[in-house]
Amino acid sequence: MAKIIDATHTQSNLEYLIDQAILTHEPIFISGNNNNTAVLISEEMWEDIQDSLDTMIADQRIDNIKSGKSEVYTLEEVMNKLNLNKE
Repeated sequence: MAKIIDATHTQSNLEYLIDQAILTHEPIFISGNNNNTAVLISEEMWEDIQDSLDTMIADQRIDNIKSGKSEVYTLEEVMNKLNLNKE
Protein backbone atom coordinates (compact mmCIF):
# COMPACT_ATOMS: atom_id res chain seq x y z
CA MET A 1 0.00 0.00 0.00
CA ALA A 2 1.31 3.44 -0.91
CA LYS A 3 2.52 5.71 1.83
CA ILE A 4 1.13 9.24 2.12
CA ILE A 5 3.35 11.54 4.16
CA ASP A 6 2.96 15.19 5.03
CA ALA A 7 5.74 17.33 3.54
CA THR A 8 6.70 18.74 6.94
CA HIS A 9 7.71 15.23 8.05
CA THR A 10 9.91 14.56 5.01
CA GLN A 11 12.63 17.12 5.68
CA SER A 12 14.20 15.21 8.56
CA ASN A 13 13.41 11.78 7.08
CA LEU A 14 14.34 12.25 3.42
CA GLU A 15 17.23 9.76 3.40
CA TYR A 16 15.00 7.15 5.06
CA LEU A 17 12.20 7.79 2.55
CA ILE A 18 14.62 7.44 -0.36
CA ASP A 19 15.82 4.12 1.05
CA GLN A 20 12.21 2.96 1.48
CA ALA A 21 11.30 3.86 -2.11
CA ILE A 22 14.31 1.87 -3.33
CA LEU A 23 13.78 -1.14 -1.07
CA THR A 24 10.00 -1.48 -1.40
CA HIS A 25 9.68 -0.49 -5.07
CA GLU A 26 6.58 1.43 -3.99
CA PRO A 27 5.85 5.13 -4.60
CA ILE A 28 5.70 7.45 -1.61
CA PHE A 29 3.15 10.26 -1.88
CA ILE A 30 4.14 13.52 -0.21
CA SER A 31 1.33 15.94 0.49
CA GLY A 32 2.06 19.64 0.65
CA ASN A 33 0.10 22.82 1.09
CA ASN A 34 -3.08 23.50 -0.90
CA ASN A 35 -3.68 19.78 -1.52
CA ASN A 36 -0.58 19.56 -3.73
CA THR A 37 1.01 16.14 -3.88
CA ALA A 38 4.34 14.88 -5.23
CA VAL A 39 5.51 11.32 -5.68
CA LEU A 40 8.88 9.90 -4.65
CA ILE A 41 9.95 6.82 -6.61
CA SER A 42 13.22 4.98 -7.04
CA GLU A 43 15.42 5.61 -10.06
CA GLU A 44 14.82 2.01 -11.14
CA MET A 45 11.05 2.54 -11.08
CA TRP A 46 11.45 5.81 -13.03
CA GLU A 47 13.51 4.03 -15.70
CA ASP A 48 10.94 1.22 -15.91
CA ILE A 49 8.18 3.79 -16.42
CA GLN A 50 10.19 5.55 -19.13
CA ASP A 51 10.88 2.24 -20.89
CA SER A 52 7.19 1.33 -20.75
CA LEU A 53 6.19 4.70 -22.17
CA ASP A 54 8.77 4.43 -24.95
CA THR A 55 7.43 0.98 -25.86
CA MET A 56 3.82 2.19 -25.82
CA ILE A 57 4.68 5.16 -28.03
CA ALA A 58 6.61 2.99 -30.48
CA ASP A 59 3.75 0.46 -30.59
CA GLN A 60 1.25 3.26 -31.22
CA ARG A 61 3.38 4.64 -34.05
CA ILE A 62 3.63 1.20 -35.63
CA ASP A 63 -0.14 0.74 -35.31
CA ASN A 64 -0.70 4.16 -36.90
CA ILE A 65 1.55 3.30 -39.82
CA LYS A 66 -0.13 -0.08 -40.33
CA SER A 67 -3.60 1.45 -40.24
CA GLY A 68 -2.68 4.26 -42.62
CA LYS A 69 -3.03 7.00 -40.01
CA SER A 70 0.60 8.06 -40.53
CA GLU A 71 2.44 8.92 -43.68
CA VAL A 72 5.67 7.14 -44.54
CA TYR A 73 8.36 8.92 -46.55
CA THR A 74 11.42 7.58 -48.28
CA LEU A 75 14.83 8.99 -47.38
CA GLU A 76 14.98 10.65 -50.80
CA GLU A 77 11.63 12.41 -50.19
CA VAL A 78 12.81 13.69 -46.82
CA MET A 79 16.12 14.91 -48.22
CA ASN A 80 14.31 16.71 -51.06
CA LYS A 81 11.86 18.31 -48.64
CA LEU A 82 14.76 19.58 -46.50
CA ASN A 83 16.74 20.65 -49.58
CA LEU A 84 19.52 18.20 -48.75
CA ASN A 85 19.67 16.58 -52.16
CA LYS A 86 23.16 15.98 -53.60
CA GLU A 87 23.02 18.10 -56.72
